[in-house]
Order: sequence, then structure tokens, then C-alpha cells
Amino acid sequence: MSVAKMKKLDVFTIEPYSADLAASLVKLRCVDIEATALREGVTSRYDASEDRTSAERRRDRVGQAIAAVAPYVKKKKKMFAPKQKADLSAFASSSACGITYNAAEAVCDAVARRAEIEKEIAAVESSERAAAPWLELDLPLEGVSTQKTSTLLGSVPPHVTDGILQSKLEDEDCAFMRIGAPPSNRLLFFCPSDGTDALVRKLTPLGFVEAVFPDGTGTAADEMKRLGAKKKELEAERASIESLLSESAMLTDNFEILWDLEQTKVREAELRERFARTSECVELSGFVPEKNAEKVEDLLKRSECAYEFSDPDPDEGAPVLLENNRFARNFEWVVAMYSLPRYGTYDPTFIMSICYSILFSIMFADVGYGLLLALGGFILPRVLHLGENSARAFRMFGICGLFCIVTGVLFGGYFGDLPLAFIRSADPGADIPKTLAIIVDPTIDPMKFLIIGLAVGFLHLVTGQAIKFALVWKKSKLDAIFDYAFYWIIYLGIILMILVPNNIGMYVAGAGAVLVVLTAGRKEKNILMRLPKGLLGLYGLVNFGSDIISYARILAIALSGTVLAQVFNILATFSRSTVFMIIGTPIILLIGHILNLALSALSAFVHTSRLQYVEFFGKFYEDGGKPFTPAVPSSKYTAQE
Repeated sequence: MSVAKMKKLDVFTIEPYSADLAASLVKLRCVDIEATALREGVTSRYDASEDRTSAERRRDRVGQAIAAVAPYVKKKKKMFAPKQKADLSAFASSSACGITYNAAEAVCDAVARRAEIEKEIAAVESSERAAAPWLELDLPLEGVSTQKTSTLLGSVPPHVTDGILQSKLEDEDCAFMRIGAPPSNRLLFFCPSDGTDALVRKLTPLGFVEAVFPDGTGTAADEMKRLGAKKKELEAERASIESLLSESAMLTDNFEILWDLEQTKVREAELRERFARTSECVELSGFVPEKNAEKVEDLLKRSECAYEFSDPDPDEGAPVLLENNRFARNFEWVVAMYSLPRYGTYDPTFIMSICYSILFSIMFADVGYGLLLALGGFILPRVLHLGENSARAFRMFGICGLFCIVTGVLFGGYFGDLPLAFIRSADPGADIPKTLAIIVDPTIDPMKFLIIGLAVGFLHLVTGQAIKFALVWKKSKLDAIFDYAFYWIIYLGIILMILVPNNIGMYVAGAGAVLVVLTAGRKEKNILMRLPKGLLGLYGLVNFGSDIISYARILAIALSGTVLAQVFNILATFSRSTVFMIIGTPIILLIGHILNLALSALSAFVHTSRLQYVEFFGKFYEDGGKPFTPAVPSSKYTAQE
């Protein structure tokens, strides 16, 4: 319900202690370190790039190890299992840290070697496919040459017959034979030792492809034997790597702790890169919530440093940390979507959370949908083991769901009109009420519902003005009265004109209007312009009226969700066929209402947020706050103790 008061922190230490100091501040989780301003010719930016690069490399190697052993983990983690708890500092100082990193390096090296083995096996298999067709040839595959004769191996397309070859080679002093059973297209040529190139050129137009093997290949049988032995050797090495990975999978928990540890070191190095330094000293500055200042001071007293706490100047741009009760803090992220309040100004989260819940529930007034929102909002964060920040969004919708249950009873929404639809389907002649609403059904009497929506909008806007009144009252009571209270007299008069038959409302509104005209231009130095300024102030009522009209969207959103629900109910209950009621009705209701729930919740969220940001905040809100972002240890895999 307020913006936390901050303390400016300035710390000076010598360079050898800066790393330990940064690590200690990260562990505290409550210090927002900013880039320390540099003084020209005196300080320069601290360079921790070497430490950061080293930590990033170690982190990435551990990450590769985690991915490599994941397929070998026998006990799979449940999808929504909580993170393991770990003490990163204790792990860093233990022997397990070094052992785990060495194991991660071994895993990465093994994976790299396995990739090489796969390529080598593929090459061996390719060589086997090349040599296998020549197994019947009892000659070296690389060819045989004598002083006058050479051999040539190759293949031709199936349509090239012996006759075609003989006619092609009738002028050549060479012979050939087919290798293998017919219709083999593999050929062995005998030709003069200096005529192989000419022979290849002669045969190429027929589609001849020379079979080339490296020197020392030997016969095809010898080559296949050698390749088989090499393949077995590679497969045995691959199997040993698979065994290593399987054994290393037992270290997955330690790998994950080590990953968070190394990522935390990266953050510590990045934090140090915000420091300023001289030749000997290091300077850092940041902000600490006042409630945590004592804890930070206890740490600094035990460290080799000099420090100072001070109140931040208004122009220093202190970060903003919102402090609200358990109910309102679930709506802080909605405020942050717009902009955090400027440091030192009013935090409207608590009042906004109540207004938000009411407006959302009127737009989405349905008992069934509200119950689903409430169950999902409060149960899913526990089932999914979500962090606090993520859980707040779910809980906000859960709170709005509870409000929707109440408004659903008031306005008669039970998955639209599902109970009445079932009764009509079972007994078309039954005497049933048109609606289950206690106050009004928006589909039956939309004008009455519109009036309720506009009345709620009026109260919402006046609440925003009341907040501004309170803020101005602290600075100037007269300004608060002249600029806001006199307008409320006019509002009161208008309400009385609507509710009370006599003319008292007109008199009250007239008195308020006169007061506004007389005081709205009071700060104008030119006396002649004060009256026109006063009339212009009275004209501001037009803007207020247009703001109220914006709340007509409440009726539009409520009608769209309610009518769509009723359409699905009609589709699900129009047939009295037993087969349809058993199969069709549940399917239509399930798909239809899930779709309507998603669309209506999204619409209510968007338009309620719009009314908060534009209409409500526009009356008093001072935005521009910078979020408080303390340096914290990594928690991707672990929950630190």
C-alpha cells in the first residue's frame, strides 16, 4: 500500500576484495547495484570480462553435459515437480564441485568424440558399400600394373551390353570381363599400362564410372575384413561412451546445482562491471530498501570496505519496490504493466485491486466461470510449483473468480442459463422463471444493467478524485477543496435531481457550479481572465461525463459472454435424442464453455485494465517508476536454501 523507502548505498573497497563483496551482495538478494558514475580522469569502469567469460564457458559446458545425459536419466523428474533445494555457497566450497565439473568436461568430451565416431562409422559403411560388389574379384582393388599391362575397375549402366562394349573398343588393344553373376554391370578391363586414361575417355560417353580405391586397399575380401574390424572397434568405443553417459546421468542433480552456481558467478561478474575503479580502489553504488539496510550493514561491517547509507535525492531516480498486503500484492504486476509509480509518490495497488476485482466481476458475472477461475487461480500455482511472481498472476484471476461468483448470483449467470436450459430441454412445458438473477439479467433488461455499470463507473472515477484530493490536501487544503470538493457538490446535486422529486438537487448543483466558477481561475494573475478560467473549469464536467460513458463497455462485455454461453446451451440441449444427450451435449458444453471462458476472461482483463489505466489512473497517478531489481543467485534448476 506504499512505495518502499530506499536508502542510497555507496561502498569503497580495494580491488582484491571486490569479487567477494559482489558475491556477498548477490547472496543477500536485496541490493540493486547501479552503474557507478565515472569521474573523468579519476575513475574508470571495472573490467571483469575475463571472469565473466570464464564463468560463461564453464556454465555452457555444464549445460551441454545436462543435455547430453538427459536421455539416460532413469528416474525422470515429474513435469511439475518442485526444484531441488541447494546451498550454492556450500557446494562451491565442497570437493563435489570440482568432481562434478570434471565429470561435466568428461561428458562433453565424450559427446564430441561420439559425434566423430558416428562420422567415422558412416565413412566405414560407405567404404563397405563400395567394396562389397567386388568380393568375387581376387585382385587388389587399387589395380594391378605390370611393365606393359594395367587393370581398370568400373561400372556401366545396365543397358550397356558386351556387344556395345566390344564395338566401342574394337580399335583398342584391351579386354574386359564382368565381375559377378549376370546381369552384373561391374567390369574389369585389361589394357596397356599407358592406355588407362584413353580407355576412360572412350567409355565415358557410355556412362562408365571408374571405381577408385586408395593404394594398399588389397582385395575386396581383405578390405571388408579390415573395415569390419575397424567398425567393431568404433562401435565398442561408442558403447563405452554410452556407458559413461549412463553413469554420469546419476550426477544430474549436481550438474544442475553447478549450472546455477556458474550462472550466479556470471551475474557476479556482470555486477562488478558496474563498479568504478581507480588504480587501487573500487567504488560501487546502489539502493537498498530501508527495511533491509540493517542486514546489509551487518554484512558490510564484516567486509573489508568503507560504506555510507544516505537518503536518495529526488533526481537520483531511486528504484521502486511496492509493499502491499497479501491480497493486493497479487495485483502489483497489473500496475507494473502500465508503469510503476514514481518513487516517493502514492501506490494505488490496494484500492486498485478492489476496484479491479469489482469491475472484472461485473463484466464476467457468472458463478460457474468464476468457480473455474478461482479453482485454477489458487490450485494451479501449487500444482505447477510456480515462483512467487508467476503465481501472483494466477492468484489475481482466482480472486477475480471469487468476485465473479458473487456477481454471478446477483446477475443470474450459471454458465449462462445452463440450469434453465436443462429444465427446458427435459420439460418444455415447465413453468420456470425467465432468469435466476437477484438484481437484473443483462440479457433481459440491458438498460438497467447499463445504469448499474455507469453508476459503478461514477464511483470509480470519484474514488480516483478522492485519492487526488487526499494527496493535494497534504500540500494545500484550500486547493483540495476548491479543485475537488466543489465538484463533488455538483455531483451530489445531480444525484439528488435524479433521486429526489423536488428542486433541492438543482439548488445544490447550482451552488456547486457557482463555487467552481468563482474558484477555478483563482491562480490566474490577470483578474479579467479569472472568470473565463472559472467557466472553463466548469466545462470540465463534460470530460467527466465522457469518462463515465466509457463504462458502457461493462454492458457490452457482460452481454457478449452471457449471450455466447446461452448459444452454446441451446446447441447442447436442442435435441432430446438419447444418443445426442450422451455424446453431443457434453462435447458441446465442454468445448463451448471453455472457449467462452477464455474469450470472456481475456476481454474482461483487457477492458478492466483499460478502465484502470485511462480513467482511474488519469485522475491522480504519477508514473515513471523504475523497478527495483536486486542481484540474486540463479535459480533455473534449484531453490536456494
